[in-house]
Amino acid sequence: MIAELCQEIIDLEMKVKALFEACISTKLLSHIHKLLILCLFIPFKRFIREEKTIDAETSQKFYSDLNYISLMLLSKVYIIELVKTNKLLMIYWKKLQSLHKFVFNQEHKFEHQVISLMILPLGLCIRHSYKDYDLFDMFVTKLCDVTCTAVQRLGYNIRNVVLKNDVSVAQISKVVIDILLEITDIMDRDIAVIVFQTLCHVLRNCMPNTHNEIDNKNITTDLEIGPRKTIYKYPLEGDPIIDHPTLLSSLLNGLAVMTEKFKLKWQECVETICLFSLAQELLNHPGASSMICVKALKVCKLAIQNFMPPNLVLLIETDSHMNEIGPTLFKRLHDINWEVRDSVLEVLNTIAVISEDKYPAFQEFLVANEFLQLAVEIARTDNESYVRASALIFISTSIRINKLWNEKLSQFDLSNTAIILFNNESEAIVRKEVVILIKELYIYRKWPKDIIDAMILAMIKAAVLDLHWEVKISALKFWKHVIKSHLSDQGVLDGHFPKVTFSKEHRKIVSLNETEIKRRLNKALDELMKQNCLGVLLITLEDSDFEVCKTSAYITNKLKTFLLKYKLNEPLPALPLPKDSATLDTCYVKYESSDSIANSNCEMLSNSNNIIEEIVHANDANLLISIYKNSMKVDSKTQKSEEKTFQYISCITRQIFLQTIFNLDIDAYIGEKERWLTSYTTSFESVLDDILTMYKQENVNSMDCY
Repeated sequence: MIAELCQEIIDLEMKVKALFEACISTKLLSHIHKLLILCLFIPFKRFIREEKTIDAETSQKFYSDLNYISLMLLSKVYIIELVKTNKLLMIYWKKLQSLHKFVFNQEHKFEHQVISLMILPLGLCIRHSYKDYDLFDMFVTKLCDVTCTAVQRLGYNIRNVVLKNDVSVAQISKVVIDILLEITDIMDRDIAVIVFQTLCHVLRNCMPNTHNEIDNKNITTDLEIGPRKTIYKYPLEGDPIIDHPTLLSSLLNGLAVMTEKFKLKWQECVETICLFSLAQELLNHPGASSMICVKALKVCKLAIQNFMPPNLVLLIETDSHMNEIGPTLFKRLHDINWEVRDSVLEVLNTIAVISEDKYPAFQEFLVANEFLQLAVEIARTDNESYVRASALIFISTSIRINKLWNEKLSQFDLSNTAIILFNNESEAIVRKEVVILIKELYIYRKWPKDIIDAMILAMIKAAVLDLHWEVKISALKFWKHVIKSHLSDQGVLDGHFPKVTFSKEHRKIVSLNETEIKRRLNKALDELMKQNCLGVLLITLEDSDFEVCKTSAYITNKLKTFLLKYKLNEPLPALPLPKDSATLDTCYVKYESSDSIANSNCEMLSNSNNIIEEIVHANDANLLISIYKNSMKVDSKTQKSEEKTFQYISCITRQIFLQTIFNLDIDAYIGEKERWLTSYTTSFESVLDDILTMYKQENVNSMDCY
């Protein structure tokens, strides 16, 4: 309403047009430009509010004003501003359409006119002889079909202005791609297809000419009526991969974004079939920078995920491009830039994921090119932690696939390798993936008891002693599968006990009544106690990191619900215990008294008071010896602390565990902890309590508190 009043009272549109014509400041122009576009939509709001159909006169005036703005910007050679005009038109148009659906009485869709003008500067990167390429000819025909004559004429004007004036087509094209990506959220699918096709054709023109001779000579073009000719050069002269890496990077990024968002298929956009080969050609180019290689590898990964060509869709075993990409990826796995190696491993992981169910033919590709043994070597020896982590992800995915395991991975001592990596690794991102690898090995492959015991010990350390929360959570997921495995051994199927099951112990089918189910559950819990799983769950339930607590609470609560379902909280009728039932008398467990803890603290305080005197009276050599001895004491204390933690975990019997979880409202416990973390720790009351506590305590340095 306010905009309409301004239009009626002060003739806002005419005043803004006057400013727009006179304005030469880029900073001011952007604001005037936006206001002018908004003024064009004022009449539409009235029609929408009154729920009337937009008449022909209003729509004609709208198109005339748009033509006026475009020609005015062209007269000043403001190509980027012209593209931004169409971006604003698309945004405001979609906003109005979301409020109320309306259409112009026009033959062509408005969004097609807007997007055609936005992509037009990119068309100037196309070689003249490329017009004979069949797919491009189809694309141009499609654009002509969806655009009106006025837009086509404006397109010729844009071309003429760019070619007559000394402007950087590569720079303009880079900005245009960025602007196009800004409106992907409001693009219809048919608009996205047009943008994707444009980017594909421009990328193909950036490729070095290996198959067809593309005319790179100067092209003469009629830019004026009459005999006079203007000679211009192809704007991406030379090798664009080397000369225009910024444009190429934007192209690859644009294709990746469009692919991830719209998941286009070759049936609706035939250019998708070419994308994989274009990315491969980039990777084979000796002058491609590491940045270009990383982006090309991302496009490869997305192309494999989304753009399977027809022959692979039909599960045909061989594909020329996949056969050719093998040596290329193998070579890039030895690239000096870690980003490239990391990206290659992401591509290989994608191939492994797809080969599991969707395209089994890829399994032979991974085996034939020796990627698995190279990944194991990279996980052991690569200098960069991100690359080692990616290699472990690829190996973890491959473990699930029988062909890859039987023919390659089973030859490596992966269980022992993973445990060694975990014990010696300093980077949390790698330790997390090692834990996941151990989990996959435990789930999908059979192991002797000694190896399982080694895995269990490593996972106890990971869940309880590791300093990074993601490692702990990954370890807890391992324990979740351990619980599931033991319950399955006792006959649990799909989350519940069947009425009858086969007993390995008695070698016959037995009926599962309440007593038998409770006996089996107790046996499973005893086995979990032997592996210290119950202690791990209870100690991680009190972890200092909330995410670890929450994960432990979820697993424990799920187990508690399952046990309550079969009334394990009710007493079991007197029956002889099974031979393999494990118990631990906690009266033999010796805990450290408070006096010994106090004596330990006094000893630490005394040591602290003597530090300054040691530094003053000791020479450099003696000082180094003293520091070394102190560090050895710290290591010894850390080791003792770990031993106490393991001792506590081993003290958790089945009875203690059941008593703890049945008496604890786990949801309330986690909810209270979450409320405390989100409110009390950052609230004014918390700060005030800290200040008052510090004030009341004497002989406390306030700087120690914050």
